[in-house]
Amino acid sequence: MGTTRPLGFFGRKLRPPEVRYSTFDRELLAAYLAVRHFKYLLEGIPFTIFTDHRPLVHAFSKPGDAWSHKQQRQLSSIAEFGCSIKYTPGKMNPVADALSRVEINSVHLGVNYDEVAAAQKEDPETADYRTAITNLRWEDVPVGGGGRTILCDISTGRTRPLIPKSFRRKIFNIIHGLSHPSGRTTARLMKDKFVWHGMNKDIRRWTRCCVVCQTSKIGRHTESGTGDFRQPMRRFGHLHVDVVGPLPPSDGAQYLFTTTERSTRWPEAIPMQHATARECAEALLHGWISRFGVPDDITSDRGPAFISHLWTSLGELMGSTIHRTTAYNPAANGMVERTHRTLKAALMARCTGPDWKAQLPWVLLRIRTSPKEGLQVFPAKMVFGEALTVPGEFFPTSDIATETDHLARLRHVVGKYRPCIQTHSTSPPQHIPKSLNVCKHVFVRNDAHRSPLTRPYRGPYAVLGRNPKAFRLSIAGGSDWVSIDRLKPAYLEEEDVTLAAPPADDPAPNAVRPKASAPTSPPEGGSRCISSRAGRLINRPNRLNL
Repeated sequence: MGTTRPLGFFGRKLRPPEVRYSTFDRELLAAYLAVRHFKYLLEGIPFTIFTDHRPLVHAFSKPGDAWSHKQQRQLSSIAEFGCSIKYTPGKMNPVADALSRVEINSVHLGVNYDEVAAAQKEDPETADYRTAITNLRWEDVPVGGGGRTILCDISTGRTRPLIPKSFRRKIFNIIHGLSHPSGRTTARLMKDKFVWHGMNKDIRRWTRCCVVCQTSKIGRHTESGTGDFRQPMRRFGHLHVDVVGPLPPSDGAQYLFTTTERSTRWPEAIPMQHATARECAEALLHGWISRFGVPDDITSDRGPAFISHLWTSLGELMGSTIHRTTAYNPAANGMVERTHRTLKAALMARCTGPDWKAQLPWVLLRIRTSPKEGLQVFPAKMVFGEALTVPGEFFPTSDIATETDHLARLRHVVGKYRPCIQTHSTSPPQHIPKSLNVCKHVFVRNDAHRSPLTRPYRGPYAVLGRNPKAFRLSIAGGSDWVSIDRLKPAYLEEEDVTLAAPPADDPAPNAVRPKASAPTSPPEGGSRCISSRAGRLINRPNRLNL
């Protein structure tokens, strides 16, 4: 027989449910996945499966129906190939065993002082240290065998070798990599054991550029303050939408499609059974557009319903510009989020059981007739030109002489109303690092749920564009806009940086689609930009344009 050679390797991380399998089920799953992966090589050829789990060898000959349905399917699939299974000890199967081992961090070996002594002799700076007038006392100390000596300082009572340039960063990695202390602590540790000119400056620079430290330690978060939206040109022109839920089931509904109009602060809450894109689109059509018309701008978060192709197509059909906020930044859609707080508190106060759907109309009536902080009129008066009658009122709000006078007064009152001026009840503190406006790379804070001992920052990512509230970053081969409040500048060594080229085409910040009433035709000669189902632009490489 000739020498056997591997034709390929296969490995896959177990999913969370698979981790809880028994040992037999995990071994059977590994054999099943391996056979299925190399199916194109194994069909029609006799082969042998080697395993270090002995019960798997007798699985095909075991009588009875004790196997579960999953085990029967996997065993039958393997048996269709007519293969044999043999047992081999784990120590005789090192290649497959190594593929399942957890990777470990790199281990820094100690310093070879024989190599340091040889590097000192080749370094021209060594002679300058001997003749320089300083408080240091130099002495040649024997090291190893062969009569080699290394130049050391003994002025502090301890022998501190002079480290040439080629070994400085390596020694820093050994000392700093133990627990990644601060620059001051690292410098103090290293100055007790080594010496070279400007070591304090070098150590602080390397500590500042340590990627592990920057992704693991939190200093002060970036706080850009509260931004302002562009003032709407007309009433019902800018709509904020969101979804609340899941709530306790009430008359077949578990979700609320909520809207708040920017100029009048008029809220709507439409019950839904599911938070799908179709139901959200129907709620928008029946609950808002049928009453107040088509808005110019629609702002939403990045929920599954709002990044769907259906929602984007609806905006294009109506001629509305769809704006999506950056991830983990609810303040960008704060108007409707604040409405949620009032709405939920009122529902909790009125409900004595899961009958919130029956209480919803009364809650909305009170919200629409309640004064808003910073406004001179109620939302209902901004919409209808007259206050609504609520339960408990004894006298009418006004005396109407004639129908003509009433209509004239309504026209006069409504005509005087202007969009509400943007006001902020609080002024949060602002802190933006100066280097954040000029840096080429940044780290992104992970605001999702993190398990213990998970680094709070990811990155570094190259900066492709910036505005006062968000940065466009190169992430996973594409680009995305990230809120500035989640970023911190990355300090990197130039030799460790690999710049990522920006994509050829990318949507503008927050604006997913330009305002249009009908789809536009592609330019002459075709286009490499394809729109995905989520509405993102795909830049297909030239080699795939067949």
